[in-house]
Amino acid sequence: MKKFVFVCLLLLMGCRGVDYIETFENEDAWPLAQQDGISAEIINEQLELTVDFPDSLFVTTAGRRNFDDGVIQVEVEPLSGSAESAYGLVFRATPSAEDFYFFLISADGYYSIGGCRDTCDNNNFVRLADNMWTQSDLIRTGLNERHTLRVELTGDNMVFYIDDNLVDSFKNSSFTRGDIGLFVQTFDSPATIAFDNLTFTTVTP
Repeated sequence: MKKFVFVCLLLLMGCRGVDYIETFENEDAWPLAQQDGISAEIINEQLELTVDFPDSLFVTTAGRRNFDDGVIQVEVEPLSGSAESAYGLVFRATPSAEDFYFFLISADGYYSIGGCRDTCDNNNFVRLADNMWTQSDLIRTGLNERHTLRVELTGDNMVFYIDDNLVDSFKNSSFTRGDIGLFVQTFDSPATIAFDNLTFTTVTP
């Protein structure tokens, strides 16, 4: 398992202090009840989320904090399913996890940045980019490829990274604070995604 090391980066932003970290080392590491079509297991000290239904999305949040500005990061790896399946972060989520922003990638080389209202029922999106999906050579395609996703939040400004590479930035004030969590979306087949080292760090000027 890759270990996450905290260092002081980006001097203009100051030094980051760890505010929340989940390394998924214990069976009770994540507040997720088993339900029909969804399973969650701690295997090899990482969380493996399986969505057994095609054309479905699943969101799960930490349920512990109301996060404001800072830096969110997680390691993601697709283990099975279609390369079109999407996976990644949710942040500034409401307590019901119905409204939130998301940052997703897929194993066929695309990323998506946006938001959901009412868990995206009836395609009720908060659109940040012109296109819902953007192709990127930064994403290694295929299963068992691990990437680190990071979002830096300052007020209504959001900056997005894949493996420390800047991919996009947006300003939006639809959601100003909230929980952090994980997102899996399937299309033509079920999927299993591994998540590890989910962190939120505050930034001290």
